[in-house]
Amino acid sequence: MKSRFPGILVVQPFSLRRVAGSLARRFSGAALALAIVLLLAVMPAAAQNTQGPPNPPIAQNNLQAQTLTLLPQRPVPPVTIFNAVASLPGNVVGYFYWVVSHDAAGNVGAPSGPFLINVTTVSASYPVALSWTVPAGVVSVDILRTATSATPSGTSTIGVASALSAAVLSDTGSLSSYTVNTSASQIPQVCTNLGGCGVTATSNVVAAINVKSYGAKVDGRTSLDGVLNTTTTVTSATLSCTSADIGKLIFTVNGLSLAKLSSTVASCSGASFIANAAATASESGDILVICSDDTTALQNAWAAALAASEPLQLASGISCVTSEPFDLPNAVNPYPANQAYIVQGYGLQASIIGIAPSFSFASVTQGHGAIFSNAQVQCGYENNGAHNFSIVTARDFTVTGFKFNFPGWPNTTGALYGICDVRRVGVFAIQSTGAVGIMNSGTESRVEGANVQGLAGTDILESNSTSVNLVDNILAYSGTGLTISGCTLNPCIVRGGLITGNTTAALNVSTGSVVNVYGTRFGGAGATTKLIVNDGTSTTKLFGVQLGQGATGAIGISNLSGGSVYATGISWTISSGTPTEVNNAGNFFDLGGNNLTGPITNSGAWYGSASITGTAQVSGNITPTGWGTGAAVSSVSGDSRAEQFTVTAGTSPSANPTLAIIFATSFSVAPVCTVQQIGGTGIVSDVTQSTLPTTTGVTLTWQATPTSAATYIFSVRCGS
Repeated sequence: MKSRFPGILVVQPFSLRRVAGSLARRFSGAALALAIVLLLAVMPAAAQNTQGPPNPPIAQNNLQAQTLTLLPQRPVPPVTIFNAVASLPGNVVGYFYWVVSHDAAGNVGAPSGPFLINVTTVSASYPVALSWTVPAGVVSVDILRTATSATPSGTSTIGVASALSAAVLSDTGSLSSYTVNTSASQIPQVCTNLGGCGVTATSNVVAAINVKSYGAKVDGRTSLDGVLNTTTTVTSATLSCTSADIGKLIFTVNGLSLAKLSSTVASCSGASFIANAAATASESGDILVICSDDTTALQNAWAAALAASEPLQLASGISCVTSEPFDLPNAVNPYPANQAYIVQGYGLQASIIGIAPSFSFASVTQGHGAIFSNAQVQCGYENNGAHNFSIVTARDFTVTGFKFNFPGWPNTTGALYGICDVRRVGVFAIQSTGAVGIMNSGTESRVEGANVQGLAGTDILESNSTSVNLVDNILAYSGTGLTISGCTLNPCIVRGGLITGNTTAALNVSTGSVVNVYGTRFGGAGATTKLIVNDGTSTTKLFGVQLGQGATGAIGISNLSGGSVYATGISWTISSGTPTEVNNAGNFFDLGGNNLTGPITNSGAWYGSASITGTAQVSGNITPTGWGTGAAVSSVSGDSRAEQFTVTAGTSPSANPTLAIIFATSFSVAPVCTVQQIGGTGIVSDVTQSTLPTTTGVTLTWQATPTSAATYIFSVRCGS
């Protein structure tokens, strides 16, 4: 590129990246840093002008600073999917977990996190079950626990466990001394032409509108030991009232998901809270919540974020709300193209939005969202053929209903609605039967790393969506885990993750949907649980999924009349009882690799028997009758689907002898068999089936009288 000033060489940013990349391939460590500094130093230097005299030297104080950040060339992948389950769920006193990754070369990554778990205490009596997804390239991890969200450094008593190769751990409360010792090669450096290279901290949080700048307090506290006595006094052994609590919301939720107190704090009496209204019952052991009402502050911050086209940054802690905080209004394309609308927190278990029992649903449209509602912006929005996209994103925060059954929750209404891109978002403990955790309709969407549990309704509902990708989500202990309805334009994709503990269905596919499921684990212990339900208009294709059942009466796959299910590589685990593996009234296609070993009910069409293999046929499964004394079966080969064997007649054989065959592997449904005599030293005659085949075997009749010591070779083929 030519300069406006003779003798000055202009280096384009793209050229700088290319040169830096070339240096990175030739140098490493200190040598690379030195090379970058030299590169930056010469960038603004004068170049000789062959058309005139050389330029005078450029003074140091006239140089424009040039910077380049050197990221790790071979970074140790951080753990980003981390789950913690408390023995006493529902409490929201925070402990922060961190994960340190180690690779095979001995490099130690920086602590990833924080991952917040809400507990009163961690002990041997009340352990916390931890699990995580290990990224490729990581050979072991260290687990740390801190009392704050500040990134740990130096040496302190924060170590839970070290050098773990497994991806599960039970934290029983003990901590040991731990030194954060991130490898130097894993710490980004900033190099400048004026100051050289040095270590700098980086953040993955985009510059954003922070809710605290608009007055959000984010100060929620809870316990599991709230005590009511039909007065205005509320006590707790673990929460004490202070003057800062006056004016805050105070409410309780009991074991029946009812709030016998929902008021504000009027004053303190010692450590007890004095509410502005009396409790309507005397009870103990309630969930007790004290928090500021952050609704208006969140609404104002969201309005500012929309106006500035900036992400909205939630703070770490609990914000309580009493009406919908985030709404994209229903207007005609009010937002510019190529714009993302983002609500983000500091982690699924760090930034929490709590729904108070006094929440008003007056502004919540049925079928939309109580916390976030997008009635306008669609993913992949295209304007006059130009590819202009508006993306609505939610990431790294949680919504909780504190186990309350909200009587005003509109039927089939989401906590979050119309969010195109959901990453690492949690929705917990909403006991209203009409509630949906994450709900999308009529648009493209991607939900990845979500954790939705404890909903009386449905965890995720996708309806009439044009393209859906659901990746590595945990949906558990709710009414229905995942419902996909009307996904007809493109196959909806479900990949990985866990859907378990649901009372009605784990996956419900309906209304002409086409759904492909890859490697997802399904589980349910209830006698009425159907893990996968495919209705009569839909098609579900299952690839390598795992089904876990544990009760007589439960059904693994329920395929209704007219529906189609394609299955390959499915594995069943039955912990107790005799649940039905498949109840097929439609079209079931066995594409192979399925361990179909349990009860199967089939009133529809069953195509294929590719899974009925892997066990060789043996002579002991073939019983000759009427072939004479001393008759024998030999030269057996093949399996249940295709087998061949030789019968040697004994002495004094009878007319029309039989062969009773037990299949080496039982069929899922009764097969169709064909049989031929294909050789031997005896005569060749017809072979008929004495009875229709069953799932376990078939009996054949040879239509002649054998000759003693003669041989007869048969070929039998069976399949669905």
